[in-house]
Amino acid sequence: MPIKPLKIALVGTCCSGKTTIFEGLRRAHRDNSKIIFVTEAARKVFAVNPALQKDHFSLNAQRAVQRQAIKSEKKALRKKPEVIICDRSVVDSIVYLHSTGRKDEVDILFEEMAHWIPSYDRFILFDPRDIPYSQDEIRNEPPEKRLALHTAYQEFFAAKKIPYSLLSGSQATRLRKIKKIIGSLFILS
Repeated sequence: MPIKPLKIALVGTCCSGKTTIFEGLRRAHRDNSKIIFVTEAARKVFAVNPALQKDHFSLNAQRAVQRQAIKSEKKALRKKPEVIICDRSVVDSIVYLHSTGRKDEVDILFEEMAHWIPSYDRFILFDPRDIPYSQDEIRNEPPEKRLALHTAYQEFFAAKKIPYSLLSGSQATRLRKIKKIIGSLFILS
């Protein structure tokens, strides 16, 4: 019987340092075949289908992002790693809808993903307040929306009783903390 890999999701609002930390970890462990890194699904989805990006907070856009995330995570699983580190997760789409107040759509996405959410062993929520905000072509919400999304993550995790670790501080501090969190779950060599 194959052993289930440890799966860690780096989650949080845009420009909170997730991808920077993700890329730092990936570079540090590029020669370690036991660790697979799964990149953010939203950028893939919106690059292929720019029409979805126009209303990226819609149910259809977030459902497409979730499907891409699962597809990428399943591809990583086929490589039989010991650890999978994901830049975002299927939870991110649910939280993005949660932040809009569309409870019915949130419930739909949550029900569709209820089977997949337990596949993550740890969620690490990135606090945006210590990181300067920089918009781009995909992530272009106003700064207030960024903070509202962070609150929405905390509310979602509390409401669904999903444990998470909050990561804050400078990028260097975050990298040290995340290595400690991950190291407590799995010894990265």
